[in-house]
Amino acid sequence: MYNALAASLTHRRVREHARTQQTLSVAGVHVHPSQSTKPPARSIKDALSTYLPIRSHCQSPPHTLSRPVHRRQFAYTLWLSLSLAWLGPAESHAQDSTSPPQDITNTITRDTDGRLTIRAVRLNEGLQLDGRLDEPAYDEIPAISGFIQQMPNEGAPATEKTEVWILFTDTSLFVGARIWDSAPPEQWVANEMRRDTPQLRDNDSFWVSLDTFYDRRNAVTFHTNPLGGIGDFAITNEGNPNSDWNPVWNVRTGQFDGGWTVEMDIPFKSLRYRPGPSQTWGIQIRRTIRRRNELTYFAPVPIAAGRSGIFRVSDYATLTGLEMPDGGHIFELKPYGIAGITTDLNTTPPTRNSGNGNLGLDAKYGITHNLT
Repeated sequence: MYNALAASLTHRRVREHARTQQTLSVAGVHVHPSQSTKPPARSIKDALSTYLPIRSHCQSPPHTLSRPVHRRQFAYTLWLSLSLAWLGPAESHAQDSTSPPQDITNTITRDTDGRLTIRAVRLNEGLQLDGRLDEPAYDEIPAISGFIQQMPNEGAPATEKTEVWILFTDTSLFVGARIWDSAPPEQWVANEMRRDTPQLRDNDSFWVSLDTFYDRRNAVTFHTNPLGGIGDFAITNEGNPNSDWNPVWNVRTGQFDGGWTVEMDIPFKSLRYRPGPSQTWGIQIRRTIRRRNELTYFAPVPIAAGRSGIFRVSDYATLTGLEMPDGGHIFELKPYGIAGITTDLNTTPPTRNSGNGNLGLDAKYGITHNLT
């Protein structure tokens, strides 16, 4: 009987000893069958002491592993150490793959010749285009300000404050503006919603013009009024505005206690620019306060330019920091339809409520980056 009991205990210890060797092998400690269960100089205790101040059971006599409570404690400790070791490299990898935070403390610089440079700031995600300027970006990123009068008092500071943010994502350029005005809204000049009309330019307005090829000669311009009216045109050779240039873009405006706000969303697909991800553009920002006949610019413009100061592309500031997608080849289809009713009693025979209509399709293809 005693012999049978001793054989059973011996068999049980052999099985537990084999399990211990298998567990140590998983932990990275290889034990040869001819060796004892004591690990080499770099013991499990040393490895686990990095995370928890525990007592290693690897240095205990083999028979202590046969106690269930010690075996469970060893298994739990080993599982926890392996989990921490697995999580540690993952966190390091995540930190390495994350791009460093941008320096947003300085978005405006001026060189020795007095030329201004604006640095656009990348957003991790797009803005909610509602004209409210309530996203955290508008609190965290310093605004562009310090506008200068072109007229009536050339070179004087603007009479009203204007704050602007130039932001971008992978797909769009965002322009936000907080336009302060000490006058109540009923004194603002804002009475036009038709696109590209001359009357819109005679309203209180906010303008952004972009020299996307940075050639100091050509640009595209976007402007709006407090009602959210849309105007846009292309500039060629610092003149010759083309109001038939009507890209796809969006704008929303709003009001706050002290002025009005603007948010523009200009998709990169609506623009043409040089190839390459890193871009340098020219930029001009203008504000019109109609009741005072005041024109103010971010990059100063001489009064000799008159009301065509926005055409002075050579005076634009520089826009840097943009990371652009490939412009590619743009292909656009624009269907249209025209219908009408005609009544003419002077014809023979007279015409009454004669309907007519016409359908058509306009196609646009970008052959190169600057030829459509």
